[in-house]
Amino acid sequence: MTSKVLIVDDQQGIRDQLTRWLSHEGYKTEQAANGEQTLKLLKKFNFHVVLLDLKLPDVNGYELLSKIHRHYPDTCVIVLTAYGDSDSPARAREAGAFDFFSKPIQFELLIHRIDAAIETFRAKRERDFLLEEQKQQFQFETMIGKSEAMQRMFELIERVANSEETVLVLGESGTGKDLVAGAIHYNSRRKDKQLIVANCAALPEHLAESELFGHEKGAFTGAIARKIGKFERADGTSLFIDEIGELSLQLQTKFLRFLQEKTIERVGGTEPIYIDTRIIAVTNLNFQAAVTEKRFREDLFHRLSRVIINVPPLR
Repeated sequence: MTSKVLIVDDQQGIRDQLTRWLSHEGYKTEQAANGEQTLKLLKKFNFHVVLLDLKLPDVNGYELLSKIHRHYPDTCVIVLTAYGDSDSPARAREAGAFDFFSKPIQFELLIHRIDAAIETFRAKRERDFLLEEQKQQFQFETMIGKSEAMQRMFELIERVANSEETVLVLGESGTGKDLVAGAIHYNSRRKDKQLIVANCAALPEHLAESELFGHEKGAFTGAIARKIGKFERADGTSLFIDEIGELSLQLQTKFLRFLQEKTIERVGGTEPIYIDTRIIAVTNLNFQAAVTEKRFREDLFHRLSRVIINVPPLR
């Protein structure tokens, strides 16, 4: 598909020059001289990128930028202006700009950023497509199971989906516990954001804390940059913790603290970070035995078990 760019500038000469450059590079372009024309063209065509001059005759450029970002969130806006000051780039990005250039324009650099913006546009569209597919996959009517036990389970899932309670899903291996976790999330108020998955069984013990809670630069040998963990990535959505029974006692303590306080600390960090996430924990662990044998904290189990969904065995 040919990439489509909208050029917005009140000066005809600049619009024509950008059109020649971009057409030579294989882009399809449209031109707008003011805010009114810009909004009409955005309604008519599906643009990957908008090149926006902030100084327009009929509208404040920042207001137009905010409106484009609000109504066409997948479209990337690159600001081009000759009138910016030191605060302009930050202000433009705050209003939703993908990037900011001061005139005169370095064409090679602009092309590089347009290409990056187009990749971002396509990644957003792919993400949205996959999210819609997942929503459809986890609709209750698409889930199979006609036994009385399965129907009771579906009714419970439907009741708890829109609550904010932590949910513990129990069942044998291969019974579809992950589908239950997905159904809870994609039928909840958080469904418009991707479900974040942390598989405790797949995390090496020495990396598990960093993967879940993140780390600060220099926290340990090899920590050359800050890392955002699964909990922070799940802010505003749900965190599906698969095989929670595999967590070490040390991480169980840290996890319990999160359930109590809704905050985490990165490895090497000292500041608590508030996280708004809904926990959906899944395991095939025999908790009674694990608690008795001191392999799983009893207080954590009680925190997790306020809502339990038992997935019936397939046999």
